[in-house]
Amino acid sequence: MLDMAKAFDRVWHDGLVLKLIESPLPRRMVAVLRAFLTERTFFVATGEAASRPRPITAGVPQDGPVFVFILYATYRMSLTIQQIILDAKRLAGRLKERETEADALLTETQTAYRQISTMKQYKEEVDTLNEASRERPRGELIASIERESRIMREVQRENVELRAALEDHRRALELIMSKYRQHTEKRIWESRIDFTSAINEKQQELIRQQAERINEMTSIMYKAVNMDAHGDTRREEELYQRLITENKGLREMLDISRRYGSDKSYPSMEDKDVQTDGPPLPGA
Repeated sequence: MLDMAKAFDRVWHDGLVLKLIESPLPRRMVAVLRAFLTERTFFVATGEAASRPRPITAGVPQDGPVFVFILYATYRMSLTIQQIILDAKRLAGRLKERETEADALLTETQTAYRQISTMKQYKEEVDTLNEASRERPRGELIASIERESRIMREVQRENVELRAALEDHRRALELIMSKYRQHTEKRIWESRIDFTSAINEKQQELIRQQAERINEMTSIMYKAVNMDAHGDTRREEELYQRLITENKGLREMLDISRRYGSDKSYPSMEDKDVQTDGPPLPGA
């Protein structure tokens, strides 16, 4: 007989609280039981001396039979639920095995049914042939068999001829394809692009274009140099003409001064031509 007063002497309080939370007990009852287990202490007294209080973390007080009964009922309930879950898993496994066996039996049954159907059809055909053979005379039956045999031999001969024709056709097709591949390869080889010559032609074209540009730039530079040279010549001619005009004016003033005697105090001056790069003076 189970002594419920001693069944939970060593139970751990935290584990018991977790067990109660997982149980189907109402939350308020779990809270009351949890409050009953927390902050409990004990001490040892010998005569008038007593030890200091110590916290209790395991065991259930024996002065609460109702509490012990609730714990026992919860324990039994958890065991029952676990047993039900295990039984359900075992039954599910057995049910799956039964389904597998049923599928195998169904497959075998279908195979047997097909075999029976084939045998039945064969039997019906045999019965039909037997009835036909009974109705027809023996000589006619032999003649029909010989005729069918002759037809079968003709069909076999035609099959041999067809196989030979098919083999000839296959060989001819292989020959045609071989010639076609050779012709295609030759055409591709003839029509291929010579990238080396194309690149050389392109480079030569670039060189020719660069040479034309260089010649054009050279002619432009020559024109610019000639224009600069002509500009210097024009400036020299303008300076030369200005000097000629100034010299002519000075000569006229000198002639006027000599004519009217304003230059008697000055020594006589000689007119001399100066050889320059330009044309000769008109009055010299």
